[in-house]
Amino acid sequence: MSFNNFFPYYMLLLSLLSTFVSLAAAAPTLSSRQQTSSQNTFVRRFYHGSFIVNKTLYIDGGEQTELINGIINNRVLNNTLAIDLSSSFPTTINSTLSITSIDKGDCPSFNWIQHWIDRSDGNKVYAYGGEYSYLHPWVSSATIPLEELWVFSPTASGGGSWALVDTSTSSFWSSVTRPHYGMWAYGEAGGFNLGGFSGSRGSQKTNINGYIPIPGLQHLNYTSGKWTNSSALGYSATGTGSEGGMAYVPTWGSQGILVVIGGVTSPSLETYTDSANLQSMTNISVYDVGKQKWYKQFASGDTPDQMTDFCTVGIQGGDNSTFEILVYGGQDQTTTTQTDHLYILSLPSFRWFKANYTSADPRIWHTCQMYGSQLLSVGGVNPGLGSRDLQYNTTDPYNFGIKVFNTANMSWVDEFDADPPAYTPPAAIQTYYASNSRYPSQWTQQGLKTVFEPSSSSSATPQSSKKSNHTAAIAGGVVGGVLGLTLLSGIWYFIARKYHYRRQQQGYQDNINAPNGANANMAYEVEARDTERREMEGNGMPMTIFGSDKGKGQYQEMDGENGKKVGGVAGPFEMDGAVGGQNQTQAQMDDGKNKSPPDNHQPNEGK
Repeated sequence: MSFNNFFPYYMLLLSLLSTFVSLAAAAPTLSSRQQTSSQNTFVRRFYHGSFIVNKTLYIDGGEQTELINGIINNRVLNNTLAIDLSSSFPTTINSTLSITSIDKGDCPSFNWIQHWIDRSDGNKVYAYGGEYSYLHPWVSSATIPLEELWVFSPTASGGGSWALVDTSTSSFWSSVTRPHYGMWAYGEAGGFNLGGFSGSRGSQKTNINGYIPIPGLQHLNYTSGKWTNSSALGYSATGTGSEGGMAYVPTWGSQGILVVIGGVTSPSLETYTDSANLQSMTNISVYDVGKQKWYKQFASGDTPDQMTDFCTVGIQGGDNSTFEILVYGGQDQTTTTQTDHLYILSLPSFRWFKANYTSADPRIWHTCQMYGSQLLSVGGVNPGLGSRDLQYNTTDPYNFGIKVFNTANMSWVDEFDADPPAYTPPAAIQTYYASNSRYPSQWTQQGLKTVFEPSSSSSATPQSSKKSNHTAAIAGGVVGGVLGLTLLSGIWYFIARKYHYRRQQQGYQDNINAPNGANANMAYEVEARDTERREMEGNGMPMTIFGSDKGKGQYQEMDGENGKKVGGVAGPFEMDGAVGGQNQTQAQMDDGKNKSPPDNHQPNEGK
């Protein structure tokens, strides 16, 4: 074949090679273990979980749509993705990211998965809850993996591995019902999940049509490895809650507090109904972890509308005197209103602040993480696009679905900064505290005041000059008190010793019948480990699930004082085990073959 005859084929080969190189440069760098090819292009991510450890953003679970050979396909994310955050990158769609795909082995992937980080134990990450994707073909209830506890151990290089936690000695895991869409948080005191619900894709125990709420507050204590399931009746009338946000705040309370925002509660324990009882964003619920007590507090300021499906992340102020909870996105299911707004709830003032920018990119089903002074929004869909197909199949305008909010100037930016400044409260928050009280003008419940102001008084916080005078007075009083006590102790000791000596001289013996000749008046010390506190649920009566002829399970909670059925999960109680248990007994359900989740949770069968 002459060169002239070969030349057209040669040019075609060069054109194909150029196209291949262009596609490879535009797409994020992926490990070969990822189910991908050079023709694949990321479109959208949703239903996932995320967490940041060692300058690495991990994305786990959920689903994503991809463009493959001109066709958009929806698939389950069966691997854990690790995105390197040690280098800055633009958030425009065609920039290159360094992404590693981590094989999960036998660890199953779920939608709505929660990730609880234990910072005290090598940043281990516990995966809790979730719903098995509807993309998996349904065979029977055995299609759903059994309730298990998996832990991820990250490496300093941005890798990691999943391992199954041995819970064979814990009665908890034989009876637990896997929840999803609960409100959750983690911190020094452990991991927490409030409420949620379960259906045919959540657990083999709930093989039913639709969903049933799961009441109660589950808590994994990182230190002891025990689980507790406490009543949440102080949060709602049925002890249920879902689709809102929760943050762990270490600043106040002996073991920190939980702050619950928005979402919905269920009026019934038999069935779950979308947007049944939307919670006002002005009505903030607070749970004192140490006292195991719920409180309510009215929030003021630029308050957001009632919302669900937003992301929540909390962070301590620069000097730890405040704590901010950032809320981004969401929707009002009753009015189909969506939002792209970002709000900040600042504690201890319980005041809302709103970022001032034009809404252009509403989000639901996304996750948020803080990295220095930056908020990273990961994935999500735009509910304003209309149909589910459009929501899933419209390309995310941000690089791999990651957009960045700068809290310093309260605006979205076009680049992720790998070395951002540490977080400090935005100027609007600092200005407010500089000219107003640190606390609400009125506490909704006085008991909550003692949590935030344990030695509070009606007077305002003294100025620095007064504080030094008070300090000197207190120091003088302490010194004087110590000297006085020392003098009194010496006098008492001298009198007691003299009296005891006289009694010995007189041959006086007390309690001559004491065992082994010991003085029965002597106090005997008992080691603390011999008196470990054992707690049982309420009055020791277990929570029960009652079956019905309709094949729907009903969770009921026993009143701790009189054993009456009042809804929710009774508590507190503790269980031993590798990492504990949860008080939910097995429901007797029907075989319900027609699985029909609520519209806003079913990937492929929406309005």
